[in-house]
Amino acid sequence: MNRSDDDAQALRAMASELGLRRTPPPAEPATDDVDEAWVEGMLDAVVRRARGVAPRDDAEDVGDGGALVSPHQGTVLPRVGTPRRSPVRRGWFALAAGVALLLGVGGSIVVHPQEAVAAPPLLSFSAVAPGSPTPTSGTPARAELLALADVAGRQPAAPRSPLATVQHVSTQQWRLEVTHGADDVEAITVRPTADDSWLGPDGDLRLREVATAPEFSPTGELVGRSTPGDLLRNETVRAGERGAAWPSTLPRDPGALFERLVAASQASSVVDPTPPTSVLLAEIEALFGRWVVPPDLTSSLWVALADRPDVRSLGQVTDRAGRAGQGFSHWNAQDKTLEVVIIDPVTGSLLATEGMYFPPQGADEPADGAKPVVSSFTTYLSVQWVPAP
Repeated sequence: MNRSDDDAQALRAMASELGLRRTPPPAEPATDDVDEAWVEGMLDAVVRRARGVAPRDDAEDVGDGGALVSPHQGTVLPRVGTPRRSPVRRGWFALAAGVALLLGVGGSIVVHPQEAVAAPPLLSFSAVAPGSPTPTSGTPARAELLALADVAGRQPAAPRSPLATVQHVSTQQWRLEVTHGADDVEAITVRPTADDSWLGPDGDLRLREVATAPEFSPTGELVGRSTPGDLLRNETVRAGERGAAWPSTLPRDPGALFERLVAASQASSVVDPTPPTSVLLAEIEALFGRWVVPPDLTSSLWVALADRPDVRSLGQVTDRAGRAGQGFSHWNAQDKTLEVVIIDPVTGSLLATEGMYFPPQGADEPADGAKPVVSSFTTYLSVQWVPAP
């Protein structure tokens, strides 16, 4: 008996345990093709068996000729929702057995290559209809941002012992990555990670990135091989011109601060420059992602944001780490993305940032009623001074 026979017997035994039997073949000459419905139905049963899920009872008739039938329920197992393939007789049974082995070893589940990752749910904001944010959602944000600037400015500096010379930031995020391949074709990937950075007084920046899930496409299909816990990055680089003391060099006057952060970026892109508010938000995200931002600088950042007329208040929200916050948004028409920041109402510090992408439907602007998807987010879990390792 060869390996193929062993696999066939193992899979038949599993089918028997599932209470499945094969219907009599049709009264017609045999062909070299296997009924695709039977193959896919068996794969579906194997996967459900391995995961401890009962066979589906919402089946639709897929015809006879080798369909799998449950004598207990009298229903036909449905075809799996995968693209149709040309049936190939040789090797299909070994493939099914291989799936069973992968899913069943040690009781663990191995991710199926075509399995989809559900996008994170949209956050619920008190000033937005549930599940229905739009580019113009919310109310004018100036008064609320000025109040938060006042809160931030009254906070004490972060605790720091004499030996604490390193700025440590810990985040969790879904990062949107865009790479350019042949003929300048873009590949867009979402990468879920947990990130840590340590910025030393000498400008050395240690970066550590760990996968929290496999990479996936914007449509939710897995496209990467990373598994939770995989170390993706662990290196030390130079921080460059923006060293450990860079926040102390920034002006505290909100107008001057805005010009300092935005002017250089705008000047470097004369054609189709990034919207100024988007640049400011990106700089805010970068600041909180590397430095322990002083309270007075945080206050000035919120005043600078309050001075932007295209910023909206989304109301109260609970961020993805379960913390209460106040949400604010800016519509980036270039990227069709609603850029969101969430601020702690008690301390005035930045809790999280999000991007909600509105897929255009044949026009530059999203259609009325278009539903966004969360394209990226970052939650700032810990920002503190720590001793050098």
